[in-house]
Amino acid sequence: MDWDPIRFLKMLPFLSLDPPAAKYGLSIFPPLQEGGWWLMAGFFLTASILLWWVRMYRRARAVGMGTHIAWCFASAIWLYLVLGFIRPLLMGCWCEAVPFGVIAHLNWTATFSVRYGNIFYDPFHMLSIVFLWDEYLLQDTPGLAQSNTALPSGEVSAQIVTKRLYEYMMQMSDGIGVNCGYCHNSRAFADWTESTPARWVGYYGITMTRDLNRNFLLPVAGLIPQSRELPGKARMPILPAREAGPQAGNGLVLCATCHHSAPKPLNGADLVRDYPALHGPDIGAGLPSPLSSNR
Repeated sequence: MDWDPIRFLKMLPFLSLDPPAAKYGLSIFPPLQEGGWWLMAGFFLTASILLWWVRMYRRARAVGMGTHIAWCFASAIWLYLVLGFIRPLLMGCWCEAVPFGVIAHLNWTATFSVRYGNIFYDPFHMLSIVFLWDEYLLQDTPGLAQSNTALPSGEVSAQIVTKRLYEYMMQMSDGIGVNCGYCHNSRAFADWTESTPARWVGYYGITMTRDLNRNFLLPVAGLIPQSRELPGKARMPILPAREAGPQAGNGLVLCATCHHSAPKPLNGADLVRDYPALHGPDIGAGLPSPLSSNR
């Protein structure tokens, strides 16, 4: 920032201290510009939070107050320690920790949610995430979460549907590097007539993804290596190396498999020009309209 206070204030939400890269593992002496500042800031931040809790607890005892507020604060500190210290320690790499910074923190949270399905907020989601891809990327489950009645007398199941659909939308959003407004009109999310043209493209993209998963990947699932061992990592399923991508490992095609967080694969490169066969004789013929299926 060249010690410019105006520039610093303007860029403050976008500034960040990132943890060391994977190559440094759990080293406590990485270069300052490659994670060293993050370790130093994390040490002093953690020390100050813990000392703050000790003072809160001791003052409550000293004046005869209950210590319930201190223990509520301790639960938040526990989450901070799990995400920023304990989990990276168990995974053998500081790179798994949370970066320091407003936008960087939000991006990490969104990516973590897509990657692990809110596992820290809802342990039972480990089961529901298994069915998420099957619902929307294999079956013809409509991407619709609307109820005509309000809770508590309305449909309780609508909450579950909404949660799963939201998770799927977040996977799609992260996979193509856009937000909700890229496809939807935020005033009327469900209304196709007020949506952007990108929503129509997305609908046919989902149809294509279902076709790839259902008719191409599943028939050869038995030929794909199911898992591998990585030093210091959990056992994980993978695809062949030639098909590796940001989402490699789940055995299904997702948005990020081709998009790599870009709205257009390869940033819009004209592949049809170099590979005319990709166009096909009757592209889009026979595909249903999203309006006819209410998706």
